[in-house]
Amino acid sequence: MVLGLGLILNLFISNLLPVQAQTFRLDQQAPPKLELGVGLGTANFPTYPGADERETFILPFPSVVYRGDFIRADEDGTRSPFLTSERFELNGSFGFNVPVNESDVDVREGMGDLDAIIEVGPSLMYHLIKRGPKSPISLTSRTAIRQAFSTDLGRWEDQGQIFEQTLFAWIRVARSVTLYASISGTWATRRYQKYFYDVAPLFETTTRSRYDSSEGNLDYAASHFGVFNLGPRWSLFGGVSFRSYTDAANRRSPLHVRDTDGLIVLGFTYWFYRSKQTIEPRPLKL
Repeated sequence: MVLGLGLILNLFISNLLPVQAQTFRLDQQAPPKLELGVGLGTANFPTYPGADERETFILPFPSVVYRGDFIRADEDGTRSPFLTSERFELNGSFGFNVPVNESDVDVREGMGDLDAIIEVGPSLMYHLIKRGPKSPISLTSRTAIRQAFSTDLGRWEDQGQIFEQTLFAWIRVARSVTLYASISGTWATRRYQKYFYDVAPLFETTTRSRYDSSEGNLDYAASHFGVFNLGPRWSLFGGVSFRSYTDAANRRSPLHVRDTDGLIVLGFTYWFYRSKQTIEPRPLKL
């Protein structure tokens, strides 16, 4: 089980850091089809949405940038495009929430641990502005629907569905500096919400009343990241994400403590391989 949770945490950090940071080497006019690297990153974030306690992880990770026809890990994330056009892409998407130890969260005392959450499903991306040789800016809308499962890699349980709408932009402000900004909203079914916020009669106390969760808004978020390329081999990245739960469907749950929280990410990548084969940017058709 320890090995399984370690794998989940590595996947979480690998998704959080390289997918939304070091893969976006927008200083390259004709980027290689394949780039390989290794990195070290740290992230500090709440144990679950609305929790008062936080987790910090420092982990090494592999970095793979592949700009292929069927599998891609590039400035729009890691995905497998099932259907593409000049402006639309139908892809797979995924998300994570790390496991929660009862002993680490005061308001959950006596309620048991929470397994990690893994989310998978389709996403539709629409490129409002697509990066090209004459455009240092990309602007993309992404709509995702994901099925959530709780797991310790030994067993899997259905935990409902998530709907996420994101608008994100990459802006090249200098040859070696690229900025990322996004705004998003997330909604979830009752089954997903109850995993975090339900209080059954068995777990009622004088300070923790019974609570039945409802479907609806989970959070709104705004994120800002920067990627700094130090020559052809090294990249630094860092940023913050701010979340608001003021409109959350279950902010009155005794397990929902904070109305706002944030996430901090820092790290670096060393790129040790770049393929000789490159890809040329294509002109965007309306």
